Amino acid sequence: MKEQRKFERSKIPPLEVEVSQIEGETGVYKYVKMIIEEVSEEGMRFWASVPFKIGEMIRFDLPTLQMESLVQGRISWVQGTEETGYRCGLHMINE
Repeated sequence: MKEQRKFERSKIPPLEVEVSQIEGETGVYKYVKMIIEEVSEEGMRFWASVPFKIGEMIRFDLPTLQMESLVQGRISWVQGTEETGYRCGLHMINE
């Protein structure tokens, strides 16, 4: 299968964060636990405690050590269950 990504992915040590609020097209998600696994210039792969919808546009501030960074993008895929958590792909959109 041909790689479709334009930018190289960077695997990082799993980064566990809790995002106080994520704005989505179907509502607002509060206190979402996430584990970020991979990032690139156009996207990221992460585990989440909530079931985002494929195609849903989301935006949130990602807390870092130095400042908060606005992340916004469209959910491109979701795998998992309530018991295991939800592994998601996010295609980031810069505005």
